[in-house]
Amino acid sequence: MTTATGKSIADDLRKLVDDIPHLAAEYGLNPLAAVPGPEASHVLLEEDLVNAGEFIALAHRCDARILYYDHDVFTADDFVSLVDDDPLTDGPTREEKLSPEDARQLARLSRAASRRAGHVTVVIMCFMTDGLPHMWISRAAWHTKLTAERDLFLEACASAPRNPAKKTTRPAGTQNSSA
Repeated sequence: MTTATGKSIADDLRKLVDDIPHLAAEYGLNPLAAVPGPEASHVLLEEDLVNAGEFIALAHRCDARILYYDHDVFTADDFVSLVDDDPLTDGPTREEKLSPEDARQLARLSRAASRRAGHVTVVIMCFMTDGLPHMWISRAAWHTKLTAERDLFLEACASAPRNPAKKTTRPAGTQNSSA
């Protein structure tokens, strides 16, 4: 009796993964290194798995009759927005309450967003085969990075005190001159 070792099982699985495309092609199948999403509602392919040309070629091999596609265009308006708790309340806005360093960061993010206005942020394609949508998506790396920077900034602003109380301390034994 032989006992399988972890290494031999891992090697066998690696060989199987490598063999699947060849085995599928032998039977006229279109191998696709993806599985349907939750509840088998769709198959999502990212650009790092299949490029746009390969996705369109796959749609053709699967006898798709229609290739759906769309894209999003970046708008800088309100990309970096500090929402006041109560805009009807008098007093400084959240933006006016920012520290000088945070105000510079907000200005930098706003400038970066303005430079990208009108740029495409994401391209999506889809075709149907056997009743299952196969979707492809490519996101602009600059948008992913800029959004992450914005989210970190907004998170830091949300956790900062909103009405910092300025305490003034007087040396012991002194009193307020207006008293």
